[in-house]
Amino acid sequence: MGFSVQSQKLGSDLSVAQLDNMIDKVSDSSMNNLSWNRTKIYAEADYDLPGTILKASLSLPLSLQQIKYSDSRFTLNKQLTRLYCNPQLKIKYQVSAENHLYLLYYYRNQPGTIEDIYQGYILKDYLTLYANSAELTEKGNQKVSAGFSYRKSLLLLFASLNISYDHFTANKIASEIITNTLQRQILLPYTNATGSWSVSSTASKYSFALKTTFSTSLQWQSTRSIQLQNGQLLPYNTITKTGSLGANIKVGEHMALDYMTTFIQTTSHSSADASDNHINQLQQQASVEYNPLTNVQFKLLGQHYLTQRTGNPNLKYFFADGLIKFKPYKWKTSFELSAVNILNVKVYRSFNLSANTFTASSYTLPGRIVLLKVMFKL
Repeated sequence: MGFSVQSQKLGSDLSVAQLDNMIDKVSDSSMNNLSWNRTKIYAEADYDLPGTILKASLSLPLSLQQIKYSDSRFTLNKQLTRLYCNPQLKIKYQVSAENHLYLLYYYRNQPGTIEDIYQGYILKDYLTLYANSAELTEKGNQKVSAGFSYRKSLLLLFASLNISYDHFTANKIASEIITNTLQRQILLPYTNATGSWSVSSTASKYSFALKTTFSTSLQWQSTRSIQLQNGQLLPYNTITKTGSLGANIKVGEHMALDYMTTFIQTTSHSSADASDNHINQLQQQASVEYNPLTNVQFKLLGQHYLTQRTGNPNLKYFFADGLIKFKPYKWKTSFELSAVNILNVKVYRSFNLSANTFTASSYTLPGRIVLLKVMFKL
């Protein structure tokens, strides 16, 4: 048990540089002088049920919080008192010596922070203005997950299957107003919820004959949410499918090869849209490590990225890195020569899709970098 006291202030304003170099304030709606105080008293009780076959643990944390916030510019002066309980239950059932089932449940209350209640606009980046309502954001997250873990240590075979459901609730919704030059976001007092189902599985097996570990994983996730855009409430369903294959190969006593390929497909659909929006991504990574001597190491790493979206040109990138380490015998000095981005890629672009938001990002890279390190002990 314990207590905490928090005091914060948030101040901001926006100015505009005119063509004659005069600096003017935008308006009162772009200024903040917000004071925030949070007092919290909390206690937690934990219960454990030990056992060789059935194990369980229950956590019952309680917190009493009082929040006060004010901003004289907006005649804002409010106080909120809440009692929160965030229970968590874990159960593990040992089916056999190596296999087990598990169950997890928790509920999280997430009261807002000072950044949820400022009413004057803040320019978060060169295109986006943010402002919020006077009501404090209160969120709840409820999660249930279950799974099965399968192990055969003598055969070096491991597998798992997991399913989970997340339910998020909030007393506010982000209203986005999009124009040709700017995107404004305001938090409005509108109760909404988001539900997300996820199913995943993993497996790995070591082949003694090939001296190779094979691994694979699959995941499916569906998220349903509500978006408020330009005054319209739009229900969205975003589905993400992920699959990967990998192999770790031991070649002789001195060389190891690694390969991993991952395919990701993201699809977003709304009843207001005529068609789905989707992005396909293929990511491949391979590495070679060679240690001819105990004091010499060579490593080469390659990465390939392919992104496809209808209406946009494909994005293709290949990166390569290299490393050489050498430590002379009986020396207290070691040498390391590394090369990053050997192919000298200068610009990297990526796509991201989430509900009604499609983002195209571009990053400037420093290009090829070669670095020599000398490390020694005195």
